Amino acid sequence: MTNKERILAVVNRLEENTTLDEAIYRLYLLKGIEEGLRDAEQGRVTDHDEFMAELEARYAEDEAEMVGKSKGRSRGNRKLHRSGQSKSRSKVHQPAKSVR
Repeated sequence: MTNKERILAVVNRLEENTTLDEAIYRLYLLKGIEEGLRDAEQGRVTDHDEFMAELEARYAEDEAEMVGKSKGRSRGNRKLHRSGQSKSRSKVHQPAKSVR
């Protein structure tokens, strides 16, 4: 099957009211699947357990870096109650609104 035939097959399966964004997404998805299959055929794969170990190691490094940078919770991340107070009841100051 040629590239054009694969593209037309994807387009022909779309519903009549499909958006252009949805059509482009489907074509992009087709491209990704074909690239993945090509990589697998050429042996460019990673064992699942090896990948998960790498992912966990990277996550641990990223988390350690984030913890080292912050000295507790930043004020910008506090969730506010309707009263304008955080859950710990401390008053959270909002930035002033600009007036034009």
